[in-house]
Amino acid sequence: MDLLPVRGWIVLVVVMFAVVFGGLMVNQQVHGRDGSEPVASHSGDTGRKGRGYSLDGPGLDAAGIPVDGQWRSMRVKSKTGNAVVRDDGFGPAGAALKALDATLDPKSDDSAYAKKRSEVIRPDPSGQARPAGDAPRWWLTQRRYTPAKICNQPLSGSATAAPSCQGDTWDRPAGDAMVLSNGYLGETAFPVPEGMQVDSRTDPQSIVRVGYDTLYVPMDDGVWAVTSFCPASVRSVHLDREGNEGPDDARHPYTPMGAGMLPYGTRQTPCYVVDVAVSGQNPYWLVSGSSGTAQ
Repeated sequence: MDLLPVRGWIVLVVVMFAVVFGGLMVNQQVHGRDGSEPVASHSGDTGRKGRGYSLDGPGLDAAGIPVDGQWRSMRVKSKTGNAVVRDDGFGPAGAALKALDATLDPKSDDSAYAKKRSEVIRPDPSGQARPAGDAPRWWLTQRRYTPAKICNQPLSGSATAAPSCQGDTWDRPAGDAMVLSNGYLGETAFPVPEGMQVDSRTDPQSIVRVGYDTLYVPMDDGVWAVTSFCPASVRSVHLDREGNEGPDDARHPYTPMGAGMLPYGTRQTPCYVVDVAVSGQNPYWLVSGSSGTAQ
């Protein structure tokens, strides 16, 4: 794939420093639900201009992975108020579910299976990707979604805490056991684009990791970490009610909340998965021995 243009990273640097030094307070729960905010997308609308997405598939069905949860809501804002755009596969968590569907698919022959995975798990701008650590397919097809495995667990590298549970019982909606990170803690090793200009007093990881997000998924062997890269996060975009990009006009009044701080995708510039780490593996971006939860 083409390398992410250097000018895109420069834009991100400008946005980041504008946010930091301008004192802008951003709601970190970008992916959470708020009953007071209207849902911007409409599931029955056939007028989508972007590519179509579906979060249904044989891999998710076989593993029992739900396709709805708190992670599916992307908050956006406009001059007239806030709303929620539904992630139908173009956001970081939607991309993670598509990659899991391809990874856990028990039905496709080996050729179709490899092709499907290559379409949804691709290298990041540095050329790095690790699809489930090359775990054997037969082992992957035996894995099952187990919500209680997320209870009280450390989420390596995440600034978001895992849900607290009474013992090992999960008594909430099954999809809410998947946790979408709202940022990273500790040392990370995301690639720094060549030519990126950063003040020498600033850790470049604090900037480049804004383009990535990780969905933590409880499986029967433990918690998996599925990391997505979101190219749209490095530039300013305006969205319509379905998450389509467009000019700053009445038809595209929304901008993502947390822009410049947290990653997001659009239908025209979707996120895609760069790493699937099963339980017991570290994501490629996590420095060995580094871990963390929300403080």
